[in-house]
Amino acid sequence: SVALVAEAPRREQFGIHIDGIKLGVGKDNDEDLKSWAVEVERLQVDRLHPTSEVLLASVQAPFLKWGILREDCNASQSTLSGGDLMVGNLEAAIDDATVQELTMFVREAVTEPPGLRLDQVWARSSSTYSKLASREPPDVPPTFVLRSLSVSSAKVTIWARLDMTNTFLPRALVWFVRVTGLGVRIFRLDGVVIKVPALRFFNYQTQFGCPNPPFVGSTRGLLTQIGKQYIPALVKCWQSVVSNS
Repeated sequence: SVALVAEAPRREQFGIHIDGIKLGVGKDNDEDLKSWAVEVERLQVDRLHPTSEVLLASVQAPFLKWGILREDCNASQSTLSGGDLMVGNLEAAIDDATVQELTMFVREAVTEPPGLRLDQVWARSSSTYSKLASREPPDVPPTFVLRSLSVSSAKVTIWARLDMTNTFLPRALVWFVRVTGLGVRIFRLDGVVIKVPALRFFNYQTQFGCPNPPFVGSTRGLLTQIGKQYIPALVKCWQSVVSNS
């Protein structure tokens, strides 16, 4: 169990409980292959302030299974021939108090926005090129190759009570309610089930047709590519949420 502590005032804000972690590592020296497998039986996230509430809980074991295979382990570039991710069914609950606590926690955790402050910008602008050029160049971000990634379908059952002025809600949903004149002040979800279909990315090995090219880049680039395929599925999920709310 892990507790996330707020500093002003100092208190435990959230609790994370993880049970049944299994880790497996395999290696084949002849084929120069290495595999990793991770399994998590159960997950639960609680809000501890101002009242104790369960925010997220797995209802199907295992909660998560992840496996990946790396080839050419001795090479300088990481080449991952395949990855599989399975997520079990989840239940989630959210309300205005939870959004407020999350917002406060994030503000405390992120004390300073990324990038340079104004005084740092002025200091660098007044420096000569020789001073700046004498500094060591930044490290090259790690690059890896991913040939295939398979993500299982996911199902989340949601309970929600949110004021329509809450910034957590998508602007499109708030705009729709205002235009239609429904007069809804509280956004309510009572056990609404959201299903995200299984997706496969960078299908390098196929029996028919031309295979998709593998992904080559950084972790941020990989998340961007995955997000492009998930956005249409998430839009359909939100349409289902609106129709059942």
